[in-house]
Amino acid sequence: MKPSLILILLVSLKISAQKPLQFIKVKNPDRTVDLSVINHSGIDYSVTINMELEKMTCDKKLPITVEIAAGTTMPLAKLTPTSEQPGKYLINYRSSANQPLDLTYEPNLTIYTKNKDKRSTQLLIYLNQNGIAYNEINTSYNGDTKAMYERMLTRRGIDKKEARIPVVIYRGEAYPDIKNVKKFCKEKLANEGHFIRKQDRKY
Repeated sequence: MKPSLILILLVSLKISAQKPLQFIKVKNPDRTVDLSVINHSGIDYSVTINMELEKMTCDKKLPITVEIAAGTTMPLAKLTPTSEQPGKYLINYRSSANQPLDLTYEPNLTIYTKNKDKRSTQLLIYLNQNGIAYNEINTSYNGDTKAMYERMLTRRGIDKKEARIPVVIYRGEAYPDIKNVKKFCKEKLANEGHFIRKQDRKY
């Protein structure tokens, strides 16, 4: 009896922890990727999706805004590689303004940083202290991350000489030359993320 009770408890916990929105990424034999989203909840959602793509194209114009009915699965887009080398993609999405932000699981924020950089450190401290989810690409890590940064600038038509790290991609918009990091964070990110009260911080 005891093993059965334990199994039931574990299954119940797994079900209760399920996220309302779940992205499904299916890799096909021809290296394309089919993206879809499942609404596990009992209410409808309006979701805006944007992507950062490396060596891949999307068959839909970005950003994509979709209405997802309760309990349904909706196809979103197909990503196609443009090179024999592996493609990369990063999905950012957010629910509509009248729905809770805690239903957003993919970060709306991508940051390009480098080591031993005061401005990068300022940005990271703000994001971590305020519980804001983000994707970080450290351009000091290796040649690949530096190349990703440079390709991102080229793809967005940003002159490398005019860009200054940290470069921020927030909800699809690029900020390549942030004059004051602290001011930028307070003005642009004040309502972003799951804010953590000071007394609850673990760092």
